[in-house]
Amino acid sequence: MEGKKKCALVAGASGVIGRNLALCLDKHEDWDIITLGRRSPNYKTRAKHINVDLLDLKNVEEMLAGQTQVTHIFFAAYVEKASQWEQVTIRF
Repeated sequence: MEGKKKCALVAGASGVIGRNLALCLDKHEDWDIITLGRRSPNYKTRAKHINVDLLDLKNVEEMLAGQTQVTHIFFAAYVEKASQWEQVTIRF
């Protein structure tokens, strides 16, 4: 990808990890950034934001259709679970 513009899709850009990732990428001109979430970022960024509910598959498919420029996907979204055990258990 040397010399080509990269495009990051950052899910969860309103959270601690996603926000810092988006802000870091924002400093690099060779990155375009698309943030995803139910709320727009509450910080200054050049990223394009797409309002989407990541738990609604139909909404995700509809809102992300045509985003063919994406080269990297970063999933930093917090997903609430029913119990503390489910929250910390890793599933593959």
